[in-house]
Amino acid sequence: MAKSHKPASKAELAEALANRSKVDFLDPFMRHAAMQAKGISLCAFLVTLAAFQRGLKVTFHYERASFDRRFAAVKMQGHRGELFSISNGTRTHTFSRTMGDLTDPAASAVAEDKHLTKMALKRAGLRTPEGIVVDKSQTALVEKFLAQHPGKRFVVKPYDGSLSKGVHADVSSEDAARLVGEHSGGRVMVEEYVFGREYRVAVVNGRCIAISWRERPTITGDGHSTVKQLINAFKKNRSENNPHWSGLKDEDVLSEFLSRSNCSLDSVLEKDFPLALSNTAEGAIQNDLTDAISSDVKRQAETAADAVGLVNCGIDMIIDDTGAVYILELNQRSYIGSHSFPSGGASPGQGNAVAEAIVDYYFPETIHDRTHSTLAYDFAPIRAALDSAQISELTLPVIGPGWKVLRFVETGIAAKTIAKLIETAARTAGVLVLTAPREKGGVELCLAYAPANFRNMLGVLPPQFRRRLEQLDADVKG
Repeated sequence: MAKSHKPASKAELAEALANRSKVDFLDPFMRHAAMQAKGISLCAFLVTLAAFQRGLKVTFHYERASFDRRFAAVKMQGHRGELFSISNGTRTHTFSRTMGDLTDPAASAVAEDKHLTKMALKRAGLRTPEGIVVDKSQTALVEKFLAQHPGKRFVVKPYDGSLSKGVHADVSSEDAARLVGEHSGGRVMVEEYVFGREYRVAVVNGRCIAISWRERPTITGDGHSTVKQLINAFKKNRSENNPHWSGLKDEDVLSEFLSRSNCSLDSVLEKDFPLALSNTAEGAIQNDLTDAISSDVKRQAETAADAVGLVNCGIDMIIDDTGAVYILELNQRSYIGSHSFPSGGASPGQGNAVAEAIVDYYFPETIHDRTHSTLAYDFAPIRAALDSAQISELTLPVIGPGWKVLRFVETGIAAKTIAKLIETAARTAGVLVLTAPREKGGVELCLAYAPANFRNMLGVLPPQFRRRLEQLDADVKG
């Protein structure tokens, strides 16, 4: 961490958060904007949205490694909008998705080493499953570890894996030994399998911001549809209009898991028979439980982040049937979409609270700045431009202190034509504009503008549209 960096105190943050309007992703317009970043780009969209709404300068980069040492080890290029910088005009910070340049390299080294992570957690007095890191040739070491835990179930996963790829959970000692021998990559971790509910916790600057419960994806038989047909319907229902959920991609892994229940993709389940589809984070249904989890569990998550030294991370934990908390691992470049877009449960999620907390940490002087919580930007053309590899960087417009945000809906048979007319006039006058189709017809428009630009836009519009927009503008607080 930079020595000159002084984050806001908890008291200062509490005051700022009490007066900050919350982003509502149940709002169809805001959800439409997020859908343009569906998938791996969503985290970058959420962090940049938080900065953009606050009036900070956001620039997307195709690559940063050549002039930013902190990101020299980042393997991918920013063709999906994952690499970006945020600036307040005098200070600039660079990010790869949710990981920024104030991440301590020493903490990164610990977080990337599952063995070192376990040691740090144990020193902090936290529970973590017993495990070893081996390569496939170390059969004697694997057999010794398995023999030391008779009657246990195990998890076998890639040492440097992510997104649940290659993870095999709740397997016998025999299967664990076999899976290690079959592993085709580098080192692998074998650890105890802890029975209980799995959670993802977001911690930023020593504060637990959000908690999601990873519920097993489950289908229910109807007596005539095959498992594959039920899964396809399940996937369509979950992924439609949710920019975060995109699980159950690997059909081979799915088939292997189904075989444990003596089922295949062609099986037909009896009516009302439930069938789990995974026991890892792959395809999990995310339920926001931030307000329901005890303060003790939250404190343990905060302690885990402090033990490793990460100011911003996602923590995987399991709470067993006795209430005991086990910390599995910490992710320094964590996915935060589940906290904004839960795919199950009654809670609508935490808005953009996790991304806002990241911006709060990096730019503490802005915590009291006005946030335009109903304003969004179009991520799709940014990703398309970067994907072309013809553009090295793109910068979003900077929302000035005197700017207004106006949203309104055009309906009727001429809605698209009118919206296009206004959009063209807005772009000509330097007014930021974003449009989104309405589910029941019509087009919603969002304009962000300085007063002078708005007047210029009105000057090129026909009188009937000019009068309406003048009235709408008069109702918006500057």
